[in-house]
Amino acid sequence: VLSATKLFIFKFSQASGDQFVREHFNWINELYNYFWFYIKNLGLVYLLIIPAFLYAKKELRRLYLCGVVILVICEWYLFQPNAYDNNKLLYIWHLLSCLLVANYLVDMYRKLKEFNGTIFVAAMILIVTNLGGVMTLSREANSKLQIFEKSSVEAAEFIKRSTPADSLILTSDNHNNAAASLAGRNIFCGSGSYLFYHGIDYQKYYLQLTPLFENPKLETLQNLGIDYVYLSSYEFSGRNVDVDFFNDNLTLIYENDDVKIFKVQKNNGL
Repeated sequence: VLSATKLFIFKFSQASGDQFVREHFNWINELYNYFWFYIKNLGLVYLLIIPAFLYAKKELRRLYLCGVVILVICEWYLFQPNAYDNNKLLYIWHLLSCLLVANYLVDMYRKLKEFNGTIFVAAMILIVTNLGGVMTLSREANSKLQIFEKSSVEAAEFIKRSTPADSLILTSDNHNNAAASLAGRNIFCGSGSYLFYHGIDYQKYYLQLTPLFENPKLETLQNLGIDYVYLSSYEFSGRNVDVDFFNDNLTLIYENDDVKIFKVQKNNGL
């Protein structure tokens, strides 16, 4: 009863048409044979699923069949506009596949460990099944990618300390948005990579975003309920920002090497 309003006003309309649930066989595989696609991505685990299932006890088989149900559904239907997001469900099936195959391999090792070369085979299997994960962790450990610059972190700390929690801030729509992600404030328009794939129609706000920076008017900012304007390299990217307007008509309340934050004066002067 409590969720009915949200369901009927938002969720059912978001889930209609091409937005959420729709039939689409074979998930995102458009280049490979069906089985080669999973062999290529899951490797030895996928190859051993059938013998591992036949070997497993009844309780483990029942558990794994729950994962198979998820696999079948995700192979026939997509649940978000972004087809790749089905992997959030397929991970559950893959996790159960790893459990099933691990049970099989460990028992086989125990039964065959007296034979010459068993330890070598076991070592090779461990390398093959874990190499991808080790390489991924190594790549991340040596990655030079940076999500937030020092200036963004410092500006976010100021926003948390000095602005009301319900403030609305005009910023760019970059996904690594300091005002939203670090300070937890509402922003005028967020990243389409978040909003579109959750069925939220943000075009009305997105189309206003650049004009608000390039041809701003105090009355427009006030009518939209914008409390602060955040200027950094992200806001200047691809835009001819009218900095003179903001300097002349708004109040500069924070500045560092990359960020300026202006306060919008309301109609009543507060």
